[in-house]
Amino acid sequence: THRFESRYLDELVGILPGDDDRFRAQSPVTHASEMRVPLLVLQGDEDKVVPPRQAELLVDAVRAAGGDVDHHVYVGEGHGWSKIEKVQDELERTLAFLNRSVRGEGGVDGNSSTSIKGPTVESRRSSNGR
Repeated sequence: THRFESRYLDELVGILPGDDDRFRAQSPVTHASEMRVPLLVLQGDEDKVVPPRQAELLVDAVRAAGGDVDHHVYVGEGHGWSKIEKVQDELERTLAFLNRSVRGEGGVDGNSSTSIKGPTVESRRSSNGR
């Protein structure tokens, strides 16, 4: 992680192991059974900031409580996406999730119109001469 994130939780929550009760109290996993809205979790399998297991625990806890979770893991990605096709997929998944969860249309499986239209990175590069 970069310098900002390296001590971020110290001020926000506390320092382990002394503040482990505060960490547990503020953890989304602790409150998973209280979730009443759909949840979208997109995760890189090489994420060092939010370890994949941490996201899996949340997804499993929400599902165990009967919650609605869409979960997708991007292979070869960390905390954020480095490949344009994964950014495109994230945007399409997010749009589908919002259409389903907010507007009540289709599903994340592509049953609704979820295609993001616009120029590709390659076409922008060629039109800019780069």
